[in-house]
Amino acid sequence: MARWDDPDTVAFFASRPPDHRLLAWVEAGSLPCGARVLDLGCAGGRNTAYLTGLDVEVIAVDAEPAMVAATRARVAPFVGPEEAARRVRVGRFDALDDLRDDAFELVLALGVLQNATDDAEFARGVREIARVLRPGGTVLVAHFSPASRPPDRALSRVAGSAHAYRGFFGEDPELPMVLHEAGDLDAAFAAVGLAPLVPSDTVVAPASGAGSHRDTRGRTAGGTRVTVNAHYRKPHAS
Repeated sequence: MARWDDPDTVAFFASRPPDHRLLAWVEAGSLPCGARVLDLGCAGGRNTAYLTGLDVEVIAVDAEPAMVAATRARVAPFVGPEEAARRVRVGRFDALDDLRDDAFELVLALGVLQNATDDAEFARGVREIARVLRPGGTVLVAHFSPASRPPDRALSRVAGSAHAYRGFFGEDPELPMVLHEAGDLDAAFAAVGLAPLVPSDTVVAPASGAGSHRDTRGRTAGGTRVTVNAHYRKPHAS
């Protein structure tokens, strides 16, 4: 299994710049003043630290304690260690019981929902996002597609599953991951009442050279990486 607690892995994710779509969203003035943001799968804190530095209150969640520790260390200079510990938490994207309904103007789900190991876990995560999102709020999603081609193996769908596959990038090719094409991802979010703010976009990139996919230890891998980028909005109550 991939070692998300490996120091090199944590350092690699912590060193990445903020997501370019998030940067454009903020720079366009689209994030309301005083907004609260939920960063699901915060990893090394690239987006959490950026937003916290702008005086945005971010609650960050990651399943790996080492990633949470790295994010807390990046947030602490802005808000202090106690507040950093409150804001950055160990947790799962499909179990946000400690967060109230309609709490966030923006949810970041960038490269996290695909880590569901079956369709039910993925669906729980999508329902939780819809629950904690305020009416009028949005969720920014990046999600791997089954059109991706690992360098040395073929993807195989898990028997009885609609969207779980084995053989994706990583150190444990037998570990299932839930992957969607753009239309299927849109349908999953539509099922909880969230509609695309902009058309969902599929990006194909070689997983080698510039912009390459890297495994959990930051090593370059071959093959092709296909990512669905989506941005959904929760409608205002009628």
